Amino acid sequence: MFKNYLTIAFRNIQRQKLFTFIIVCGLAIGIAACMIISLWVKKELSYDRFHSKADRIFRIERKITRNEIDGRWPITGAKYKQALIDDIPEIKNAVRLWPRAFSIKDKNDNLHRQQLFAVDNSIFDIFDFVLNRGSKATALSKPNTLVLTESCAIKYFGTQDVVGKTLELEMDNKYVNFEITGVLKDVPENSHIHFEMLISFSILSLYMVILLFGGVAFMMSSNYTFFPLLIFTLIRAKIGSLNRGEMCNQLFFFLQLVSLF
Repeated sequence: MFKNYLTIAFRNIQRQKLFTFIIVCGLAIGIAACMIISLWVKKELSYDRFHSKADRIFRIERKITRNEIDGRWPITGAKYKQALIDDIPEIKNAVRLWPRAFSIKDKNDNLHRQQLFAVDNSIFDIFDFVLNRGSKATALSKPNTLVLTESCAIKYFGTQDVVGKTLELEMDNKYVNFEITGVLKDVPENSHIHFEMLISFSILSLYMVILLFGGVAFMMSSNYTFFPLLIFTLIRAKIGSLNRGEMCNQLFFFLQLVSLF
C-alpha cells in the first residue's frame, strides 16, 4: 500500500510540476525562516546568562520629576552604592560602573582614545568576567590600577603578558601612570556590558573633586549600579527611601533584572 502512495505522489508531481515547485519552495522558505528566527531568539535570550548570578543581579534605576518634567535613567549617583548596603540589609554587595573615555599613551608614545569603565573591585564578586591573569581579590582595590582584555593587551603591547606594566591615562590635562594588575578574557558577545579596559573606581575620589571645582557637579550621577539579591520582594518598599539629597519634586527607584535587559 505504501508503494502505491509513493507511485500516486510521483505521478501527481509529474503532472503538476509548477504547483509542486511552489509548494516545495514555500515549505523550504518557511523552514529556513523558522530556523533563523529560532536562532535569533536563542541568542537574545542568552544575553548575560553566562553570569552564575544572572537570575538575581539587579540594576537600580531612577525616575525624577523636576519642574513638572519627568525623566527615567538607568544611572544613579556614586554614593547610592553604599546607601544600598547601609539601608537595606538584604543587599550585601554592590558595584558601580562609570563609563568614561580617556586619552591613553602607549609604549611608543602614540595616543589612543579608549572607552572604559571605572569600577569597584566587587565587579569580580558579582559578575563572572574571567580574569586569566591577576588576582580577583585585589586587581582593582588600589588607585591607579587597571585591568584589560586579552585583545586590548595585544593592541597596546603585542602580548598578553602585561601584568606589572603601565599605561599612561590623561587626567586633568596630565598623564598619570596606571599599573596593569590583570588580564581578562575578552567579554562574550552576548553581554550587554562591553569593555576592553577597567580602571579602579578609587582613583576617582580625587578626579571627582577636580571636576566638581571645574563646574561639572552632576558627573556623580552617571554610574550604573548593580547588586545581587536573593529575594526581590523584600526590598520593594525600602528602595523608595534612598534619596540622598537630590534636588527634585519626586524621586522613584526601580529595579531591573540583568538577564531581562
